[in-house]
Formats: sequence, C-alpha cells, structure tokens
Amino acid sequence: ETLGEIASEPPDDAEVRDAVDRIVNGFVFNFQTPALLVSRQMLYLSQNLPLDWLQRFLEGVRGVTPAGVHEVFRQNLAPNGLDDMVIVIVGDPAGFDPGLEDVGPIRFLEEYEAAPRP
Repeated sequence: ETLGEIASEPPDDAEVRDAVDRIVNGFVFNFQTPALLVSRQMLYLSQNLPLDWLQRFLEGVRGVTPAGVHEVFRQNLAPNGLDDMVIVIVGDPAGFDPGLEDVGPIRFLEEYEAAPRP
C-alpha cells in the first residue's frame, strides 16, 4: 500500500522535512568524541571523498524534496511499476501473517546449510 502511494505521488512536505531533520540533526552524533571525529575523517579519506564531503552531504540532504523522492523511487526502485518488485520474508512460515497471500503469490524456499569453505 505504501509503495503504491510513493509510486503514484510524492510524499507530503512534512514527511520529507521530518526525515531530513532527523538525518541532519542526528549526524552530529557521528562526531561526539575526538576519536570518532578522527575515525570518520579517516574513513572518508580512505574512500577518496573530497575534503568538503561532509558539507556537500548535508547540503544534499537539506536539498531533498518530495518531487525528488518520488522521481528517485520511480527511476530506481520501480522503473517498470510495482509488479516487478519482489518481497522477501525470512523466518518460520508458521509465524507469517495469514493475509500474506493477499499481497501476491508465495514461494517457499527450504532452508539449507552453506557449503563448507575450502
């Protein structure tokens, strides 16, 4: 249901604003101690990110719009519509919701043990 809504129309402004605020405001917790600051900076440098990557990242997050979310979803997650999407549920089938069949066809895979590594 939610995926169908996102595929057909952009999320509302408040949802996007709340998500952006959570990301931007929570980002500071990545740098609570000097050790965290240094380890993060080392990670960014090891990934060949530019020195102003943090600033660019936060500017990019702040620039997210409902229309942008909608377009990215349509282009990357559902380019051919929702019919091509696959839902994977892992666990004991006895504990699955009885209404799961309403979502679409179900295919159970038997559990297996991984082959031993050489």
